[in-house]
Formats: sequence, structure tokens, C-alpha cells
Amino acid sequence: MGQTIGKLPTEPSFSPFVNLPKTVVTNLRCAVAEVSESGYSLTIKELEQVIQLSLHQYLSDEKIFEYSNDLFRIFNSNALPGCDCDEIDYWELLATLCLTSGMSLEEKTALLFDLFDLNEKGVLSINEVTLAFRSLISGARKITIDAAKVTNEDIDQVALEAFDLITPESLTYSVAMTDNQTLTRQQFCDYIFNCPEAVSFINSYDDIVIGRSSNIDTAASAKDVNEGDEVESKEQPVSAPWRDQQRFLKPDITDEKEGASPPPMDGLRLEHVCGRNSGTEAVYTSEGHVLFAAGSMVIKLAADDDGYKQEHFNEHSNRVSSLAIFPVNDGMGDMVASSDICGDDCKVCVWSSHSLSSQVTFSTRHKVSSRIIRVVFSSYISRAYNINLRFFQNGASKLSFSPSGEILLTMGSNHKSSTIGVYKWRERRLLFTAKMPNEGFYDCSFFSDNSFGVCGEEFVHFWTKAQPHEPYRHYRGATNLFPSQLQMTSITCVDGDVVTGSPSGALWLWEGRVCVKRLEVFRFPITKLLISSAGLFVSTKDGTIHLFVSTKDGTIHLLGNAFRLQQRIDQFSRSGNHIIETLCYDTYREKILLGDNSNCLREIALNSKSDLTVVMSCHSTLTDFAVDTLRENIVTVGGDGFVRRWDKDARAVLQQHNLERELSCIAYKQCNEQVAVGFCKDGRNCSQSSFVILYGNKLSNIVHYGHNSQKTLTVCKFSNDGKLVAFGSEDSSIYIHSTETCFPLIAKTRGHSTPILTFDFGCANDFPDASFLRSNSISGEALYWSTHAKKQTPLSQRHTRWESQSCIYDWHLEGAHDLFTEEGSTCITSSCPLSGRSIVVGDSSGRLRVFSNPALSKESVYLQFTNHHGSLQKIVLCGESLYTLGNDSCLCKWKVSSLTWPSAMPPSLYNGHVIIDEKKEDQNLSVSLELATAQMKELDFSIKHSDKPSSNARPWMRSIVPPSNYTPQLDPLPRSSLVLERIHGYDGHSARDNLYYVSSGDSIVYSVGKMIVRYDEQGETQNFCSVDGNIKCLAIHQERLLCAVGQENAEHILIVDLQTMKFMSLCKRASNEDIHCLDFDKSGRFLLVLAGSRLTIHDIENETVIASTLTHATETLDVRFAAKANTLVEVGRNFVRTWFVKGSDLSFEEVDMSSMANPTTFYTRVGWIENDLIVGSSTGDVVRFAGSTPISKIKAHVSKITNISSVVGGSGRFAISAATSVKIYDSKFRCAIAIETELTGVRHKISTLSWHEDTRKVLIGTEGNEVWEFSSDNGSNINDGPIVSAHSSSPMAITSHPNGTTFATVADDGFLRVWGEENTSFDLTMPSRACAYSPDGRMLAVGFGKPLKDTAKTVNGKWVIVDVNGSTYRVIAERRDSRRFIREMKWYCGGDRLAVGSDKVYIYELISETNPAIKVDISLLSTIDTTSPSIHFDFSRDGKYLRVNTEANELMWFESDPAIRISEASLMKDIEWESNTCVFDWNVQGTHRREGWNVRSLDCHTEACSSVVTGGDDGVVRTYSYPCTSTRSNYLPYVGHGGAVTSVVILKGGSHVVTVGDDHAIMIWRHEVDDNHGDSLLSERKESSLVNAVDATDMYRTALYASADQIMYPTSGVCVLFDAKRSTQSLFQRHDSQIGAVAISTSRQLVASGDSCSSDVDVPTIIWIWDPHTCTEIAALSDSRLRGVSLLAFSPDENRLACICSDENHRIFVWSTINGNWNDAHLSAYSMGGHESISFTQFTQTQLITGGRNNLNFWSFSPTLSVSKGIVPTQSRDYMLLCGAMMEDKFITGTSKGSFVTWDLTTKKIVREFQAHNSSVTSLCACPEGIISGSADGLITILSSDTFQKKRSFDVGTKCTIDSLDICLHSNGLSTMKILAVSDSNCFVVSCVTGRVTNAAKIPTAGVISTC
Repeated sequence: MGQTIGKLPTEPSFSPFVNLPKTVVTNLRCAVAEVSESGYSLTIKELEQVIQLSLHQYLSDEKIFEYSNDLFRIFNSNALPGCDCDEIDYWELLATLCLTSGMSLEEKTALLFDLFDLNEKGVLSINEVTLAFRSLISGARKITIDAAKVTNEDIDQVALEAFDLITPESLTYSVAMTDNQTLTRQQFCDYIFNCPEAVSFINSYDDIVIGRSSNIDTAASAKDVNEGDEVESKEQPVSAPWRDQQRFLKPDITDEKEGASPPPMDGLRLEHVCGRNSGTEAVYTSEGHVLFAAGSMVIKLAADDDGYKQEHFNEHSNRVSSLAIFPVNDGMGDMVASSDICGDDCKVCVWSSHSLSSQVTFSTRHKVSSRIIRVVFSSYISRAYNINLRFFQNGASKLSFSPSGEILLTMGSNHKSSTIGVYKWRERRLLFTAKMPNEGFYDCSFFSDNSFGVCGEEFVHFWTKAQPHEPYRHYRGATNLFPSQLQMTSITCVDGDVVTGSPSGALWLWEGRVCVKRLEVFRFPITKLLISSAGLFVSTKDGTIHLFVSTKDGTIHLLGNAFRLQQRIDQFSRSGNHIIETLCYDTYREKILLGDNSNCLREIALNSKSDLTVVMSCHSTLTDFAVDTLRENIVTVGGDGFVRRWDKDARAVLQQHNLERELSCIAYKQCNEQVAVGFCKDGRNCSQSSFVILYGNKLSNIVHYGHNSQKTLTVCKFSNDGKLVAFGSEDSSIYIHSTETCFPLIAKTRGHSTPILTFDFGCANDFPDASFLRSNSISGEALYWSTHAKKQTPLSQRHTRWESQSCIYDWHLEGAHDLFTEEGSTCITSSCPLSGRSIVVGDSSGRLRVFSNPALSKESVYLQFTNHHGSLQKIVLCGESLYTLGNDSCLCKWKVSSLTWPSAMPPSLYNGHVIIDEKKEDQNLSVSLELATAQMKELDFSIKHSDKPSSNARPWMRSIVPPSNYTPQLDPLPRSSLVLERIHGYDGHSARDNLYYVSSGDSIVYSVGKMIVRYDEQGETQNFCSVDGNIKCLAIHQERLLCAVGQENAEHILIVDLQTMKFMSLCKRASNEDIHCLDFDKSGRFLLVLAGSRLTIHDIENETVIASTLTHATETLDVRFAAKANTLVEVGRNFVRTWFVKGSDLSFEEVDMSSMANPTTFYTRVGWIENDLIVGSSTGDVVRFAGSTPISKIKAHVSKITNISSVVGGSGRFAISAATSVKIYDSKFRCAIAIETELTGVRHKISTLSWHEDTRKVLIGTEGNEVWEFSSDNGSNINDGPIVSAHSSSPMAITSHPNGTTFATVADDGFLRVWGEENTSFDLTMPSRACAYSPDGRMLAVGFGKPLKDTAKTVNGKWVIVDVNGSTYRVIAERRDSRRFIREMKWYCGGDRLAVGSDKVYIYELISETNPAIKVDISLLSTIDTTSPSIHFDFSRDGKYLRVNTEANELMWFESDPAIRISEASLMKDIEWESNTCVFDWNVQGTHRREGWNVRSLDCHTEACSSVVTGGDDGVVRTYSYPCTSTRSNYLPYVGHGGAVTSVVILKGGSHVVTVGDDHAIMIWRHEVDDNHGDSLLSERKESSLVNAVDATDMYRTALYASADQIMYPTSGVCVLFDAKRSTQSLFQRHDSQIGAVAISTSRQLVASGDSCSSDVDVPTIIWIWDPHTCTEIAALSDSRLRGVSLLAFSPDENRLACICSDENHRIFVWSTINGNWNDAHLSAYSMGGHESISFTQFTQTQLITGGRNNLNFWSFSPTLSVSKGIVPTQSRDYMLLCGAMMEDKFITGTSKGSFVTWDLTTKKIVREFQAHNSSVTSLCACPEGIISGSADGLITILSSDTFQKKRSFDVGTKCTIDSLDICLHSNGLSTMKILAVSDSNCFVVSCVTGRVTNAAKIPTAGVISTC
């Protein structure tokens, strides 16, 4: 009796009795007890009586007789031939009806228990259980077609196994059964729920579909998903034939202005919106306000004296499709959820109805790897982890709050398949999703927090869960009690029971998932159901609203009570033929809000007989409008046939007339007030009139009906003189009529090939009458005509004066067209000049953009406004008001206002590019004659320099020879790793605003290189966070301890938690330009970003962009959030500007600075005095503002204000700085203290300032890369020097002291710095690039010079010896033999020789004396000539030889005395060298790769741990094993420097590594040596002869549980998801090659699958993260270094994914997500994994473990990957590690000899080893009982977690290797229900309860995974 797969076919005659509700089954049981005389059987007559008593309300008497005979015949099928058996089994019948009923699994189990509890003691004996199972199996076989035969012995065995659950060990068989053993109700339920055979058996008879297939599939194929993804229509690109013609019309002066467009001089502000999105909800707030959707906005109507005042929520960018509201009685407004559809950035916003600001936003559509990615997740039991998930919906068309308001239900709007999503919205956490393919849905509703329903086209679906922590279970609504299958239009819940409405006018009442009653109460289709405290409101298609209550207590009871109509509201039905789309009830005011298909909103008082109150009027489809400029009225036409005249705000309808035909266009004639209206034609009414002329002052009076075109008229216009009216048509012609009597047709244009888009009348010079026309078609044609339809040449129209400018294909908009073409997604659809200075255009995405007129360049600056959705059809200007109409049928009114720009803006800077450089100052360069003379003396005219050789040239490779004792082998992983311990230096030259006090003032945060440093002053400790790019600026939020990081050339802005120094969020940048300024708002939720010329506001919690715009400034120097909410302040060249944020729009006002005397050119910085704005200037002035008005100014400094440090809303004190001074001011604008930094020892200008008011400390960062701290009380230096310091310039040279803890550096700043326990410095007065300690550490040699001298004091070629033995340093010797700068110096260990590298290598002999003082005599020993300057050299151990690297990439050897070159490399192959710093040599040849970087420096440690540390020009430090002889060698990379690593030194003893770079940073790395390495597996590199291991070249066979019923396995290039419950398959088909590896997350919500190595190197290897329940992808991960995937593993928290490559280095990639959604996936770690094959990888809570042949590595994140190797005793090195698994706090590995090895994660040592199998252990899987293992002989064993005792074994019967294992837990999560195993290409399911093995699926051959 194995598991049952899919649904079993039942007898057709049994179909009336399937899916019965619980009450009917209960009534059947009671009826049987009353009717049956025997008590255990039924006759045919008794059966008729039972059905009559139980089903009389559903069946007629004829049907009862027919169905009773059919049912009796089915259950009497076992009667022997000739036997007069006229009875059927009582229990068999009831058990079968219970099995096939519509009850849930829990209800069925409980009813079966009660049915077979014969003595009613509350327990079941073994006999009762056996009877129950026999009755179930027997009855099920009778109703099943071709049922399999099951013996009674099999059934009895299952009954016996049920009692195993009550034994002490649930997985142990109990053989001896006694009569007094019983099962309680809970024990019986536990057995049913946890036995996979029992669950699959019950599921196979659950939800039996009569006559059609199931409607729901939570695992649809990827093909179905993809076909339904793209629902929005793409705008087709418009050709541009008009461009050739426009060049004749362009005035000559425009050639000078191209590329120099000024900013627009007019701005817009939205005032009013007329229109509503059809089909969307309109709702009341608790305050009685009305909310409804219009375009991409939500409108709030608040009643006032003038009617209704509008407020707008405009944070959506697509069509708002649904609203849901949850009342909150806290005075802060209700919670409103709104969703949008039809866009690439669809999202759901949850916001406050009071503030109209969003609180939570989450996207329902995402883009990954330039492809639209849709993600749908389904739920599975997750016991230990709280996972944030996301999924795809093409927008959400329906929303519903749960009764608690904490959960939000979303319904997707996919075209062919709809998705549902259940969110815990406050946490932005997705709880559950499912998909309904190929079905249209109409409504959804929560019934409770644990249940909801969806209705649609011939279906109703329910999802419920018993407990909040459990997953939702799906149930299909069953209506088989009723013959008809109708679509359901609305669904709601009344007192826990469900009601649906259908187009037949019937109300359907449901019990659970079964429809139990149908009420035929209406003659018209039901359109909406609404439940409120007043009762159930039902709207019907005839426009009537019905209110129902029950006959008792005023609430509706669905069962047992008849409905009674309390009130019928038909005022609306009498007002017109309208269909109600939305209903809402205001409980307090007792009013009903309803919206109809005409997009109007009306309000009805429930207890009043008064007529309707119109809240908002509109057309069902608004097609066109015209403006009556004299009356300031608007006239509109629509698809509903109405012509309406409105007031100027389009709020009230003044007149209207119904022409009873669909209308397409309108024009208004001012002189005699006539209205021309064009008709739509569908081809069937061609003989009807084409247009009509109406009287403007009385629309019902018709002047004339006219006929011209056979097709729809698209546009019409009157000429200004009123003599002509013209109509454009879909037939590509323009019809020109005279306005005389009867409106005769005088001309028809022919020439366009596509329908007419628009046209304009034109006049010749000095003639007022219209003489010409210009027209545009939808295909981009622009033609010119006379009013008699004669075509004109463009050149002849050069001087025509056009009456309007609606034509979009014109030279005025050429630059705007270029801009839209470059964006690629939209095109211009309408335009209108605002004035002679500006022009506004609308595009196909609903955006308005205001340009300067004309807009000739694509780089023209513009203002952008987004409120419409879809194409903007028409734009009309009337006075100071602008009207826009989109195809969303919304008419918007905008206020046009003039903008003031700085008068001194140079036209050359009108290109939209903003360059910020507040350090830029005018400098008068002077020529020093002394310097020029000194430089001339240094020139060497005898040497001709060749070009620098290419980095790819490797002449040194011809000079290397391996040593005599060399044994070829692959280099292992390096035995040591680096951990960053300290950084000296600060970035004061390339970053701004990158120094801050944190919180209490005890810590500071700053940036250097690619590192963010938090320095804690108390312990003098540093904490680090590394980023990918060079840091340009920082922003800090003090209360939340957040740091925003702006990087160079990075896609994201990073948000770092300063407490943990880890990433908290990623914000996608809106501009690719460098970031210049960042600022948090007061709440810390919003981040202001200035990148290039674009200003963007990010919501960091939701990771979305709130608003974005161009700054339109010549040069922006600072921008900050203001004290007032939703306000920004921007300053720069010639301007101070205030920006206002409203939704997604940004608008600004220029501040008039003319009231200040002598206004300055540059306004450099923004600060605050309490809540008042202050602005610093380039002249040293500080201006104070009251609001936006400057009120006072003081002279703070004599030079430019570089920084202002203040707090918004603080005490009013602030700090300001100039180049060399800092001043503290109080709130009265008085200077409290001035600090002159030059007087305190600061030698460089101030770059950054931070002031902490509480601790009264001032922090300054300098351009010399130092950080100083001063007291703001007395100006004293708190630390007697800088707290952070380094050299002020690069490159730096470094040398280590013999004591192993001290090192010294020199640089171009002329200082010698010694770093140790105490850091000291010595002024050398000259730049230096070389230094070297003497062997005893008492002296230090320093070489001077630089390539290009910049001062006469620099003496190239000079070098000195400094006495560094005492507390004071002094020069004790000097020498100069070269005129070139010194590049390298090296002291021989004997102390008597010193090599100095310049243009040549000079070797000196030194004689030193130490008593009474150090004295040195220097003599030149030899001079080595090289073909190019030397860069590195090393002495041999005996001092006889010198190894030299040159700038020309050469490797040479010389005798140190007498400097003879040794040409034969073989003579030097066995020489031992004192140091190993040469980058070109045999021992380090493997560090040079062709992967994009060059090695600039290196050092080797050849003592206890042999390693090589290199510095590359890419800023990465790498460690290798020494020697490194192969370019395939493994290395560990470390990121930190922001520029090339110019020098690397390993300190004596190898404890630390010091690196310096072009970023002026000195980084000290702790050199951690793996002490375990000597005993590691790698110490013996044996090739195993065993063949049972699963290797990288074997077939990749694995299977995993995606859910309790779904099995996932890869085969070839697809992943198959097999649903055993439904017997269906779904496919994930995104891979373009074979699948190399798969992994599933702990919660079973994510699957990762990676490509195997492709034979085509140009095809990238991709890892897909996707949803196993819907086969839709979430993210695509790739890297240029990724070559084939062999292993994948998720971390326990699902925020990391590890990938092991199949290349020879087994590269390790670790991707991470910050928000848990994987839409922000980034590569967080990378390393080489070693040459040994890796068989498994596993995450612990803190580490990554990899293991395989001869290796077990523990990888830690610090933050990069560092490795420590597992220790294996010598006696245990004769096997391979084949698999591994975490079990509690231990790590278990399986070996090739069949043993288990337990590892201690701390010591990396073996704790225990014991034999588990007779053959190799090939698979391991942790389980609640302990661990499950699979062996090479096909055995599966369960072992306990504490003693590793064998608890159970299973044999799959293949005698082949168990390739993979996975488990499915019991519902309680405390034990294992079933095991999934793969062996011999078969998937086996093993029941842990019954021990049975079922072959679930056959895995097709997947192909061989190749090794790269």
C-alpha cells in the first residue's frame, strides 16, 4: 500500500455525493442511526429515507429515487451472483462519504474517529482502527474505476502501525500488540497527518472535480508564466520622416543655440483632477473624506464650503488599479493601500489618509539582468527563520486588508495567469502566494486573518490555515449540489460565512468550501457585495442597491434564516443606465458612496429619500475637450455620447446634452460660440453623419449635421477668424469646411499614409485670415497645405505665422525628440507652448516635461511632472491655467507660474551637466626662475628614453630557471590569511563630507580608500566596512546610527549600520554620474542624493525612489533637507533655491538674494540656526534666512566658507570653517571662539568639519589626510597632535624594523614617519620614495627625489643615513652619485653594504662606529648599469650577488662587486636570497596573470609559513603559497585600498603585513598562519582508488522537496517539479546549458540552480534564484570569473548563497542579499578553493565549510574569505570525505570507507570517528532524530543525535549509490515523515512511519558535467 499519486477516477454515478458539506455528512450519519433497523446495514428503502432526510433541500423526489438506486448499486457490488443481498454496509457508506466530502483533512479525521468510536469512550481500540481502515479501503475501491487490489493483511498491518506512535520511540516497530492498547483522538490524528500513505490516499479523493479539470495550480510551468507576463502594450517606435523637412524651417540663428538651451522659465503646479480610473474602488475614510484613483494618483476629496477640496497622493508612476482602507482610530488617519499596474515598476503603497505619505512600499515587478523578472512564492512550513520574500505580479488589481489590518491580500493582473500574494505589510514580508492560470478573477476578500477567498470566471477558491504559524491550504469551491456553473462577480463574509454574487442575480451561500444554498433574488446581474454594520448591500446591473438583514437580530445568518429585504435604493437606477462598480458605506454619517461605469461618484443618504448628491462627475471615456476662453469654461466629449460644459476647474457640470453616439473630438469657436463635435465610426454606420455643430451657449440646440469621412474623426479645429473648420480623420485625410450656412466642404487633403494626429492653421505675413495648414500623422509625417488642400513645400512655410503649436513634429522640439529616442521607452504625443519662453510636451507614459522654447538639444534641461498614466492626448493653455488630457480619461488642471533663474548663468553651462568643486579657486601661476634652472641641471641629454614597455611584455620570463630540487606540483591554497587590524590615513583630497562624530561623541566615522572606519576613542580601536568602489562622500543619521555611502562608478548607494559595520540596505542609483552630496532627513527614512545634475530622494526602508529631477543649475555646491518637512535647500553658483516635495514631484522656488548688499557669486554651504537657514558663500559671508527670505549677513571668514556643521532644530550654535580657521557661533550670530589651525600645528587646509555640541569638541579633516580634534571651549588641541594621520601625498615607500613591530615610511611630502608603539615623524625637507632600515635597526637610509621636480630644494639622487636609535633623529651621513631620483634601497644583512637604485644601481660599502656616537663612512663599491631604471632588487644571503628587476620588466643578476652581469640564469637557480621583493622571478611567476591587473610590489615570507603577499594596480592585496610558480595557483584576495598598492612589506617574524597605496592609506594586516596545516589532509596528497564517490565528472543526480507534495530534480537544461498530489509537472527552463548544481533554502521558498561549464566561452555561466512553487525567476547571478557550477548552498538565514565552481581552482563565490528579497544581490566574497576536488559545501551560522578529496576547509568571513584547514590524524588519512552535514553544533562528514567523522567547529579537529556503513557514505542529511545517511550499496540509515545509535534502516533495493537525501517533516516539526532519496536515476520516497519505499519518479539522464 504505497503512496497514491494524483486524483483517482470515480464512478460517474457517484458524482452527486462528492464534495458534500460537513452539515450534510453529519445529517447523513444521524439519519442512518435513526433509520437503520440493524444498526450496521441499510436496505434500499432505508437508504432512500436517509437521503430524503439529509438532501431534500437539494434534490427532487425523482432524483432521490434515482440517486439512491445508483448509490445502493455501487456499495452492493460485492454481492455474489444469485445472492439475494439487499443491504449495504453502514460504516462503509459513511466512511466513503466522509472521505469524498468537501471537509478539510482535520474535519474528516475527526469525523472518522467519532464514527468508529463505537463505545463512545473517546479512544479507538485496535479492532476499531482496523474496522475504520477496512471500511475506508473497501468503500473507496467500490467508487473507484479500475481500483488496485489491496489485501486485508495489508490493511491490518497499517492499522497495527498506527499504534507505533504511542510507543516511546515513534520510529520503532511495535510487534506485540495487546487488547487494551488504544489511540486517543490526538494520537489518531497525528498518525493520519504524519503518515505519507494516509495523507496521499485521502488527498486522492479530496476535491473531486466533476466534468472539468482543477482550476488552481500553484506550480504552473514557467512557459505559462512567461506567456502571461507582458500584458502592457509597448509603444511602437515612430519613424522620423519629418526631420528632413524641418531643416528648411529652422531659422539660421538656431545653429548657434544648439547645445546651449536655457532652462525653462515656467513651472507647473497641479490644482484639480477631473476623472476616475474605471473599475477601481472609491472608499470613505473615518473622517468622511472620499478617496478614489485617477491616473497614477489617488485623490482625496475633503468637503469644504465650496464643495470638495482635492488633495493628491502621487507616489505611483503607473495606473492606480485598486484601493483598500483599514480604519485606525488614533487621530493619525486610516491606513490606505493602493496598487498600480501596467509598468516596469509596479508597486503597492501603504500610506496614511491624513498625511498622504507612504509608510511601506513594496514592488510587485522587478528587473534583473535586463530582463523583466517575475517572482511568485508559495508557502511552506518555516520553523526557525523569518524570511523576507518577494514575488511577481504585473501590478495588483485588487487589494484587501485582513480584519486585524496587519495582513494585506493582493491580486495580480497577469493576462493569462493571475497571482495572489499575502503580505505582512508592516514588515514587507510575503507570507504566501499562489497562482491561478488562465482564469479571470473579479473579487477577493479576507474572511479572517487565517482565511480568504477569490472568485472569478466559473470558480471560487478558498485558502485557510488552522494556526497562524501554519501555511495556507487551498480548497476549490464545490458547487456540484447545483447544476449550473456560473461566474462569481463578488465575494464577502458575514459573521464567518461566505456569500458570493453571480451574473444570474443569485446569491450563493457557502459552508466551508461547499456551496450550500442559492437564492434567486434578483433579475439583474449582481455587480458588488458590501458588508457593513447596517447589513449586506447588494448592487445589481440595473443600478439598484438592496439592503438585506436577517429576520432576528439585524445580522445576516446564512443558514436557518430567510433573507428579508429591508430597503431598496433605486434613486440611482432612475438617473440613467449605469452599472455600479464600487460601493462604500459611511457608518457614522449613514451614507453610501457608489461609483458607476460612467466614472462618476455619487452619495446617497441611507435613511433619506432625497435625490443623489454628485461627488464627482466625468465621462465613462473622456475623449477630447476644448476651452471657452471668454467664459473660462471647459467643454468635453466622451465615449458615452455626452457633450458637457464645465466650470473652469471642471468640478461642476453647467450644461450637458446627449448625442447618443460615441464622440471622438471637439473644437470651440469663440466669435459666435459654436461647438464642432466629431463622431466615432465602427464601419457599420458609415452612412451616418460625421460631425455636428452645436450652439455653445446651449448645447442642446443643433446647428448642423455634416458628413465627410467614412471613418472616425480624430481631431477638429476652428481657424482664429472663425471662417474655417477642419476635421482630421482615420482615413489619413483632413476635411476643410466653410463655416457659412450648411458648412460646405471646400477641400480635402490627400498625402498622409496613416491617421491624422493633429494639425494647426497658419496665416501669411500681414494677413489675418487662415491660409495654410500643417499636419502630423501618427507615423511621424509632417506635411504642409494651403486651405484649399494644395500641398506646400516646407521652405515656402518658413515665415508662416501659426495660430497654434499642437504639431509635435517641428524643429522647436527636435532636441526633445532626441531625448525621448535616447530613453527608448516613450515618445512625444502632444505639446503646447506655455509662453514665448517655454513649451510643455506630453509623452506616451503620461509624463509632462517643460522645456525652454525651442528645445534643440537632447541635453536640454527640463522640469518633469507625473500624474497621468498612458499617452497624453491633448494639452491646452488658457491664461495661467494649463489643461491636460490623457488616455486615462482624466482631465488635469495645472497652475502655470514663472520661474526665476540666476541672471549670471553662462549659456555654455545650459547643458544640464553639474560640476561640483568647491575647492576650485583662482590661482595665479607664477614661474620660478630658480626652479627652472635647477630642473635644467637635472636633465641628462645623453640618454634616449624609449617608450614604457607594455605590461604584457614579459622579457623576464626568458631568464627564469627552476631550482635543482624542484618537484612540479599544483600550488595549494595559501596557509595564511590577512585580517585588517588598523589603517593610518584619511581621505582628505578626493572625498567630501566624509568625517563625522557619532552619537555621544566618543566615536568618529571617516573614509579612506575603499574602507569606512569607525574609530572608538576610548579603546583607540578601529572597525571597518569595505565597499566596492572609491568613496566620494558620506552622510550620517545620528539617532539611527546609519551611514550612507556614495561611491564612484557604483550602481547602488550603500546604507551601513554603524553599530555592526555591515550593510543594511542598498538604494539603486538614478544617475550614473558621480555622487557629490548625501543627506538624511530627520526621520532617517529618506536619503537625498545629488549625482551629477540629478537630484533624487530615496526611501531607504522600501529601497525605492520617491522623486527625481534635474537640478537645472550651472554648478550645485550643496543641497540638504530643510527643517520643514518635504523641503530641500540647494545652493550653488549665483543661486539659493528651495525645493518642495509633493509625492513623486519636485518643484522649486528661487530665493531673491538682491536684498543683500553685494551678493556673491558662489553660495557654498547650507547650515541651520535652530530651524532657520544659514548659507555660506565664497566671500566668507554667512547669510541668515527667515523662511525663504534673507534677513542678515555677517563676515565670518576672509576666504570661502568650506564647511558648516550644525543640527536642524538644535540649540542654534553652529561651526563654520574656511581654509585654515574654524569659528563657533551662537544663536545670536555672535562668534564664541575662533581657532586658527595653522597656529596649532595643522599644515594643510581644512577639507571637512564636524562639531559635537554636547562634548564641545570640533573635528577637522585636512587635505593632508589628517584628522585633528579641538576643544570648542578654548580652541586647544585635545590630543597634542592628529588622531588620524598619514602622509599627505603618494607614492610612499616602506621598510620594516628588525624588531618585527616597527616600520617606517617616506613620501613626497618630505617627512619620515616611524610607526610603532609611539608614532614619530622627522622633517626631511625633500620628497623621498625609498628607504631601508639597517640590519640592527639603529640607522635608516633615505633616498630623495621625484620624477618631476616642483621645487629647487629637491635634490634628485641624494641619499642620507638617519640615526633613529634615540628619541631624536639626526642625519649622520649623506651621499649623491646620481642626478635621478632614488627608487629603491636595500641594506645587506651584514650591515656593511647598501644598494641604492636610481638610473643605475650603486653599491656602497659602509663602515660604522657606535662609540661614543654613531658615525658612518661611505665608499662606492661598484656601479651596476641596467638598460632601464631598477625598481626592485635583493641581496643573496652571502652578499655576493644582486637580483635586479627593471622598469622594462627585466630580470638580471649581478655580482655585487665588481658589478659583473651574470647572463646564464642556470648559474643562479640554487642561490639563496636574503629577501624576496623582486616581482619578476621564478619563485613568484604565478602571481602574474592575464586577468586585468599587474603586480606592483610583493614580499615573501619563507620561514614557518611560506607565503607570498602581492599588491596590484587594481588595489587588491593577494596572498599565495610560496613558491608560486603556476598561473593557475590559488590565492586569497583582500580589498581595502582605493588605488594601486605601491608597496608591500611583511614585518620581521611574519606577524603583520603592511601595505601602502596611491590612496595615501597605510594598512596594517594581521598575518594569521594556519597552525593546523602541518597535520591537515593536504600533507599527504594521495589519489584515492575508490570509485564509489560522487565526483565532479559524474552525472549530477539529486532531488529535493519543494513542499510536502512537490519533488524537484534537475535533468539536462531544465528543473522539473513533480507534484505527486496532482500528478502534474512544472518546468523551470531559464538555463541555456546543462544544470551543474541545485540548492534549496531552509524555508523551501528559494531554489538556486547553476549552469555547468559551457563549451562556448562567450556564453556566461548564470546562477538562477527562483521560486519552486511557480517556476519564476527572482535573480540572475553571474560574474566574469564564473566558469561552471558544481555545488550550491544557502546559508541558514537564506541571506547568502555559496557557489563552488568546477574549474581547476574550484573558485568560491558568495552572493549576499541585504533585504532578503534577492533583488539587491551582490557578490560579497570571492576566493580560490584549491586544486583538490570539492564534494560538498555547507553553511554554519558563521562559517562556510567545503570538503572533498584530501581537504576539509573552514572559511570565515572577516569580511573577506579566510581559510583554516581541518586537522586529521595521520592514521585517518587513507580515505576521502564525500559528504557533510550540520547536526546541532557538530559537523558530520561521511567517508569513502563507510565511517562518520565528527568535527569540532572551534578547533577544527576530529572529535569522534566510528563505522556507520559497510561501503562508502555518499549522502548525509540532518533530521530532528539525528542524522540520515545514504551509502554506496543503496542503504539509508537513521542515527540518533546524541549516541549515534542506529534507529532505523531502509533499503531502496537498487544496490547502487544513494546520490542525494532530503526529508519532509511531520506537521509538528519534531520528527521526520518521509525521506526522498535518489539512487540509480530514480527518486524513492521512504515513509519513516510505515517503512515502505515508493518509486516516485524516474530522473532522465542529465548529461555529464564538464570540468573547466
